[in-house]
Amino acid sequence: MERQAGKAKTASRLVAVYDAECGWCRRAAARWASLDLEGAVHFTPLQDEAALAQLSLSAEEARRAIHAVEFGKTYRGAEAAARIMGRLPSRRWLARLLRLPIAAPLAEAVYRVIARIRPRKGCC
Repeated sequence: MERQAGKAKTASRLVAVYDAECGWCRRAAARWASLDLEGAVHFTPLQDEAALAQLSLSAEEARRAIHAVEFGKTYRGAEAAARIMGRLPSRRWLARLLRLPIAAPLAEAVYRVIARIRPRKGCC
């Protein structure tokens, strides 16, 4: 995965912040990066303090959920995942599905459960 962190390089791309110390998060980011044929997403680990500062995110906040920053707006949790998938040609359909009014709250609830059990599963 690409690890550059310059404003000029990431200004037009969505920036996804994930936990590189979590096996689950690392695998998800690697999978999404492999599907990013257009180079539309810049994956950066929350352990990159300079990148977090550029994005105005604290490590504490970034550790709680995946974050996506797009055109200066920050998304977290299931909405961040949907934003990332919306930039991946083979996952755009899933992003649209996750944003449906009936599916979005369910997706967020599922995301919160996964985020809560992630440390107990030994992946963080």
